[in-house]
Amino acid sequence: MKKNLILIADYCTDSLAVAEVELAMKRNTKAPFSFTSVASRPFNTIHTGFLLDQLDRGLNPTEAKQTVFFLNTDPRTHTKEEMPKGDGSPLFLLTLKSGAVVISPNAGYCLSFIKNRTIKCEELTLDISGTQFRSRDIFPLAVAKALEGDVPTKWRRNESLESIPDLQKGHYVLHVDNYGNVKTSITRKELTELGFEFGDKVIITIEKNKVLVSVLPSIFAGKPGSLVFAPGSSGDPTDPYCELSLRFNGEVKKSAGSSVNWPEPGAKLQIVSA
Repeated sequence: MKKNLILIADYCTDSLAVAEVELAMKRNTKAPFSFTSVASRPFNTIHTGFLLDQLDRGLNPTEAKQTVFFLNTDPRTHTKEEMPKGDGSPLFLLTLKSGAVVISPNAGYCLSFIKNRTIKCEELTLDISGTQFRSRDIFPLAVAKALEGDVPTKWRRNESLESIPDLQKGHYVLHVDNYGNVKTSITRKELTELGFEFGDKVIITIEKNKVLVSVLPSIFAGKPGSLVFAPGSSGDPTDPYCELSLRFNGEVKKSAGSSVNWPEPGAKLQIVSA
C-alpha cells in the first residue's frame, strides 16, 4: 500500500474543489493515507509538469515508494470538437524510477518533465467521460486502487512513452514563487554552454519585458535591491535551474516578478549579453 497522496491541479486554490476530491478519495479506499494538495496555474500544463518534477525529486527513496501523485490540469485543447460528455485527455498511469506512481491525464506537458524518469507507461481504460469534474466523480476509482497497490489489470494497457510530448523548445519561465523569484528552464550547465560567466551583465527578455541583470553564483550574491540571474533551488541539485531574483531591500512590492510583469509559466525567455 501507498501512504502518501499528492494532488497537483489547477483547481487547488479552490478549497471546495480540493475538499470534494479528498472526500471522494477517502470514500473509495479503506487505505489510510496522508493528503497534500499543490496548486498550479489555471490551464497551465507546463507549470503542473514542473511541480510534479520538483516534488518527485524531493522525495527520499522510502517516501517515493509510498507516494501516489494525482494530477489534473486538462484544458481539453486536444480537440476543437464539441464534448457533450466532458471527454478529456486519456488517463495515464506511470511508474517512475523513484518508485512513485503518477496518475494523470496525458494533457499538454503535464508528464513531459518526468518522461525520462518513467520506467512504465500505461493508459487506464476505465470510462472517463460523462462529467465536468472527473477528479471527483471518476478518477478517485483509479487513485484509490493505486493507493492500495492493486490497479486492476483489465484497466491497464501498455502505452509508448512517445505518446507523452517532449518539452517545448527554447527557454521559458517555469514558476514564479511567493517572493517573486522567476524560475526558468535555463540550467547552470546550459548557462555556461551559452557562453555566460559569473559577473557578466545580460539582458533578459520575458515576452515584451526587458531587464538588465548580473549573472552571479547565488541569488544573494548581489547587493540589496539588485536584480540577479543565478542558479537557484529547483531542478537537479547538481545542475539547478537558474532564477531571476531581486535581493530584498525592504520594499515588499518590488520583486523580480514585478519587474517583468508577473509572467505565466511557459512564457518565452531570451538572454543576451548586455
